[in-house]
Amino acid sequence: TEVTRKALLTVDSTLQAQVAPAVIKYTSKFHYEIVQGNAAQLALALPATQALTRLAGEQIRDWHTTVEGDRQILTIEFIKPIEHTYDLTLYSEQALDSTPATAANAPLNPPQPLEVERESGSLMLATDDTVAEIESLAGLRQINATDHALAAFRFNGRPFTLALKLKRIEPVVRVADRVSTRLEEARLVIAHGLTLDVEKAGIYAVEI
Repeated sequence: TEVTRKALLTVDSTLQAQVAPAVIKYTSKFHYEIVQGNAAQLALALPATQALTRLAGEQIRDWHTTVEGDRQILTIEFIKPIEHTYDLTLYSEQALDSTPATAANAPLNPPQPLEVERESGSLMLATDDTVAEIESLAGLRQINATDHALAAFRFNGRPFTLALKLKRIEPVVRVADRVSTRLEEARLVIAHGLTLDVEKAGIYAVEI
C-alpha cells in the first residue's frame, strides 16, 4: 500500500520592482524545491489591487484567482504533479496614485508563495523617472546593488516590509527655434525648425 506523503516545498525568490511615476512593475521569479512528495498545484498571494499581467512556467493546465479580503489568491494547476524542482515567473503591476508635485508613500507588496515550508531570496529596486527614498524597512538586509538598481536586499522569510516615498522627476526642456520666412505675392510663409533638448526625465507630449 502506497502511503501518501504531504508535499513539503521550499522557495528561493528573486523579486524585482521597477518604480515609475504611475505604476510599480514586479517581476517575481520563484524556484521551488519539492523536498517531499509532489505538488498538484501551487498557491500565491497578491494584493487585491495588484494586476497579474502574465505568468510563465511549464506543465500549467489552468490558473485562476479568488479575492479574499484585501488580497487575491492565485492558484496554478498542473497537467501532472510536479516533483523535485519547478520554476515559475509572475509579472504584475501596482498602480500608484501620485501627482508630479507631491511625494507619495508606496509600500512594496510583491507576490508571496503560500503553503511552503521556507522562503528566502532577494529583492531588487529600480526607478524610472522617479526619486525614491526608503521610508521604512523590516525583515530585509541591504546588500550591494548592481549598476542599474537603486537598492538590493536579502530576506530569509515573510513577512517583510519596505515602504518608499516617491516623487516624480520633472523634465527640463530647452528649445532652439530656427525660423525662416518667405514673402510671396499673396502670403507670408513661416517655417519653424524646433530642436528639443529634454533633460532629467522623458516627455510623452509637447504643447506649442
